[in-house]
Amino acid sequence: MPGFEIEQVMEQRLRMLERETPEAVLYHDIEGDHDARWGIITMVDAEGRTLCVEFVESKESLDRPDVMARYDRAAMSAARVLVVVPDRVHDQAADMLSRVANPSVELASYDVVGLTLLV
Repeated sequence: MPGFEIEQVMEQRLRMLERETPEAVLYHDIEGDHDARWGIITMVDAEGRTLCVEFVESKESLDRPDVMARYDRAAMSAARVLVVVPDRVHDQAADMLSRVANPSVELASYDVVGLTLLV
């Protein structure tokens, strides 16, 4: 997924979360290189407690070697961890998470959370 697509998806998701949880503070970043980029959104409450960490993945970013370790680290510090993946790799991601990740890590496809790619 080219970088502009993950940026587009992240912008959409941030707007959604701002509408859904206006009282929360959102921090976000896009990581990776041109071939495999992903976004991270951290939602905190007014006291600074981490409520949720969302990983907005691309098809390519799911193949990075540290992906499960990152999810597990996030699960230790957040009330909720959500991994959002493109629809076409949802089954692959579900299989991978069921075998390796912390069972509290949740998975959703772009479509389920209301994200669309405008290409």
